[in-house]
Amino acid sequence: MSLEIYQVFLVVISLAAFVQGERNQTINEGSPLELTYQKEDPEDSCKWAIPGEVIELVSGEPVQGGDNRPSNWTAEYYGSSPLDCGVRIPNTYRADEGAWQTVNGAETIKHYISINVKPASPPVFTDPQKFVDGSPSFSIYSPDSDLRENVTCQVKDVRPPPIFVWEMDGEQFNESNIYQDDNPVGGDLFSPQSILTYNPKPSHDGKQLRCVIQHPALDGELQVVANITVTAPPEPDNGGAFISEEDAIIGRAATINIKFISNPYPEELLWFTPDLLEPVQGGNYTPAVRSSGSPSFSSGRYTAYIAKIGEGNEYLSTLTLAELTQEDVDQSFTLMVTNSIGSSNYTYTFTDVKNVLSGGAIAGIVIGCLAIVILIGVAVVLVMKKKKKSKKVKFPKTQERTIPEGGFPNLGATDD
Repeated sequence: MSLEIYQVFLVVISLAAFVQGERNQTINEGSPLELTYQKEDPEDSCKWAIPGEVIELVSGEPVQGGDNRPSNWTAEYYGSSPLDCGVRIPNTYRADEGAWQTVNGAETIKHYISINVKPASPPVFTDPQKFVDGSPSFSIYSPDSDLRENVTCQVKDVRPPPIFVWEMDGEQFNESNIYQDDNPVGGDLFSPQSILTYNPKPSHDGKQLRCVIQHPALDGELQVVANITVTAPPEPDNGGAFISEEDAIIGRAATINIKFISNPYPEELLWFTPDLLEPVQGGNYTPAVRSSGSPSFSSGRYTAYIAKIGEGNEYLSTLTLAELTQEDVDQSFTLMVTNSIGSSNYTYTFTDVKNVLSGGAIAGIVIGCLAIVILIGVAVVLVMKKKKKSKKVKFPKTQERTIPEGGFPNLGATDD
């Protein structure tokens, strides 16, 4: 008996088929669209016949714009296997409405799906003048408070849901706790709201908070704006509370400048110095002071002054020392500011100082130099006089002698 072996090959033919979005769909303008079908051959290109044109998709190379579409329209490829041919439209437009068809390697239309795009409905503010909570107003009892407050921005009768952007003084707000409710409240229209939860600070007082609405049905943007009101104890301004003169020099006047924010207005300022038992009055900015100007206050060698900076709630307090001494170096000068909510202290220490000679020392040096010059002059005069009185010493001339021929006789010579 002979044994014969046969090889059997099983060939599986996969026809193109939708695996996502296989039914006709109705979507809102501006909403994302995702469709996927599986190709017959993994080597075939990924092509779609969409309303108005045919696009070929390649991973990592999105298609931008089109014949009937705006320049910011984008179609992207996506898929998890070589047979997948997926198309993702992040934001649909009215031009996307119609037949979406798959195209195989032979350029043959294989499948058909109808996309109905509902036109976008622009958002409407529930109250165009203010936030849902009214104008933001907060009261905190410590500059370091971790108080969290909510501000709500809401629109109604919008399709699809809009994008909310929060800004403070023209810069995008960097708080992360932003909640957006996109649930439709009736039919296919939405009344979403964005709730901003953030930590108000005294430095936010008087700044503008904006809620900006972005939507495909808008030519521009919608926004609601409100000025923030924050009442709190005084706080240093911009982290640069202490500003002294560029060069603090021993023996000269020196001024300490401290900028701070206070809402409500500062009712009392006191400067505590290392050499006085009682604090130096730094003034206040009550309504009476505002109407009469900003007076200065003096105590001993100190003069204090307060002034308001600009139209906001920023103030400047100064303390001038008539003469900075060596004893002032490394000593603390503290300003205490009080308003109706609380008090805050700011301390400055003179550390980077320069020494300069006093008037007496400079006069002593000048007198010493003059004395040296006078002594040198007297010495020169005395030397000159001594030279004039000295006598000249004359020496006799040397007599000339002629050497006789044969030389001089050898006087006193003896015979050997």
